[in-house]
Amino acid sequence: PHLKGRVFVAAINGPKGTVVGGDREIIQTWLSRLSAQNIFCRELNITEAYHTPLIGRYRNRFYKNVKQLKSVKAKTPIYSAMHGREAGHLDLDISYWMDHFIWPVRFYHAIRAMVEDGFNVFVELSTHPVLVPAIEGVLKEYDVDGEVFGCLKKEEPDMEMFEQCYRRLDSIVRGDVVVPETVRLEEPADAGSVRHRVQLLDVIRDSMKEVSGG
Repeated sequence: PHLKGRVFVAAINGPKGTVVGGDREIIQTWLSRLSAQNIFCRELNITEAYHTPLIGRYRNRFYKNVKQLKSVKAKTPIYSAMHGREAGHLDLDISYWMDHFIWPVRFYHAIRAMVEDGFNVFVELSTHPVLVPAIEGVLKEYDVDGEVFGCLKKEEPDMEMFEQCYRRLDSIVRGDVVVPETVRLEEPADAGSVRHRVQLLDVIRDSMKEVSGG
């Protein structure tokens, strides 16, 4: 969707979250009008209209940097924010990343697909949990109980936040929150209360070691 080739939908993040990119003058006008109607909106601190055709001028340069990449079969499910569904390893070839550069992000659709497949525990791995509200909106839309949180927050100690995230996730997978079988690690049937182990725990633990130098 676009406005005469000047403004494009760059991302659909949630039921109430959309990102547009393009002509700065038009977008500034939209910001003023929406603010006047008390509709939340803000300008992102970026210099390019990512995930729109306007970024296409960098396509060849990007291709030179990724042309040697080869896709392999993932050990855990990967849900594509471009396709808005689970992606097989053949979907993630060079053309996929090239298209991802200019196509809109369908994060909302990908999270919906995950919820429909039974996922209800989400951890945002970023410097600040900007997408947590969008994920919570999808869970609410489906009337599904779950857990959504970030691993880092601005102006908060990284190690402390990682540790809190690790402990919270560890407590979840030891409890009654549903974790789909596809992301469980194999364990003995008599593992007791430690019934599930999510691979993300290993990711967070390794990240903590890197940050601490240990």
